[in-house]
Amino acid sequence: MTGFISLSKENFQREVMEAEGLVFIDFHTKGCGPCGLIPPIMKKLKEKYADRLKVCEYDVKLEDLIAKSDDVVEKYKVYGFPNIIIFKNGEVKENILGIYNIDAFIDAIEKNL
Repeated sequence: MTGFISLSKENFQREVMEAEGLVFIDFHTKGCGPCGLIPPIMKKLKEKYADRLKVCEYDVKLEDLIAKSDDVVEKYKVYGFPNIIIFKNGEVKENILGIYNIDAFIDAIEKNL
């Protein structure tokens, strides 16, 4: 259990699109080495921003990626990993691909608070 909200195509609308404020989503896939660098950063962000940031994770299934059968992945063009997307009130504000530096995430969050 990571302590982050686990997203899927079934709950994405409710948890992200209908959410008020900032939502930080880590799109990752199993077997992605660099993806493992993101959860410790997410934990720090969750602590730092407490009630001002909803921290979520979205496990992209490789078979869904190949089959193009995940509507969320297709809509937001999540084809590389890790891919962080920050939403505000249901609108994409930042799309960050392959960054592992907490300062880059803090800058993106601060800019959109």
